[in-house]
Parts: sequence; C-alpha cells; structure tokens
Amino acid sequence: KTSSKKKGANKENTSPDAVKTPAERCHWPDVDNIILLGRLKAEKAGGNQSESGWKKTVWVGCATDLAKDGVSKLPVKTWEKCRDHFTNLKKEFSDFKELLGSGLSGFGWDDATKRVIATDEVWDAKIKANKRFKVWKEKIYLIHDDMFYLVDGVVATGAGAFNPGQTPPSSPPRAPTVSPPSE
Repeated sequence: KTSSKKKGANKENTSPDAVKTPAERCHWPDVDNIILLGRLKAEKAGGNQSESGWKKTVWVGCATDLAKDGVSKLPVKTWEKCRDHFTNLKKEFSDFKELLGSGLSGFGWDDATKRVIATDEVWDAKIKANKRFKVWKEKIYLIHDDMFYLVDGVVATGAGAFNPGQTPPSSPPRAPTVSPPSE
C-alpha cells in the first residue's frame, strides 16, 4: 500500500523547538558603534589585540559595555553579535579605503562632514561598477579614525599576496662586497 502523504506532513510530531526562526538582527546606531570601538581601542592599548583578532573575554566586555551604556537594548547584543558586527565594520572600512584609494580615484574625504566626497560623474561611474558603493554617497562615517587605529595593517586586502602561478619579482641587484684592505 502506498501513501499519498508527503514526508514530514505529520505536524503532531513536530516540537515547537524544531521550528527555525530567522535570527534577530541587532540595530547598531552610531553611539553603539562608538561604545564597541571604544572598548576595542582600550583593549588594543592594553596589548590585548593579536593579528588573529580578539579573545572571547574582550567581546564579553564589549557586550557588557553595550548592555550598560548602549542606546539600542533589544535584541541583546551578545558577545557573538559584537564579534560579528565588528567583522561587518571591517568590511565597511575596506570599502571606505578602496574609495579613497591612492588619491587618484577622484574621491576625497571631508573631515568637517565626515563624508567621502566626489563629483556626481565619479560617483555614478563607481556605483555603476559596483552598487555596494551607493551607500557611501550620503553616508556620514564617524568611526574612520577608530577603524584606522584598530584594523589598518591588520585587515587582509590581498595586496602583496603571492600567487604560485606568477613569476615572483626579481630581487634587487646586490651591491658588490668590498673586502677590507689588508695590512
């Protein structure tokens, strides 16, 4: 005998805990970002940052600071959410640095307004090439100094990466060695 019921159609045997709900997303206003980065700056100054990141105790401290002084209380910013948000801030900072580039890109920085600036033509071309930069046209970026302090030189950009399929650049010529005069 074949059954016409679909597999898993028996709802009576499904516990409420088995139903997955989307993860709650935290809201991160500028004040909360500043609290998070303030704690990370203090930890870095105390020698608690390594090249591979931060220990769990640092993230727990961030979550504690945000619970005490943060503006946005719900959902609760756990240590994991703090860590994940900092990863997002690093990606955002990478985009910021890409826009400012070598200074030849047509983009600049207005420190008075805390915004990336460019002509409409430069913005249009950059946004056409990659839509993720559209947000930067109007974005006020208050945390750039903190991010430079925390991650500049730590964030992997791929610059200077070695590709085994490439011929490495030749070494600079060595200066001839000169023996000291004999007496």
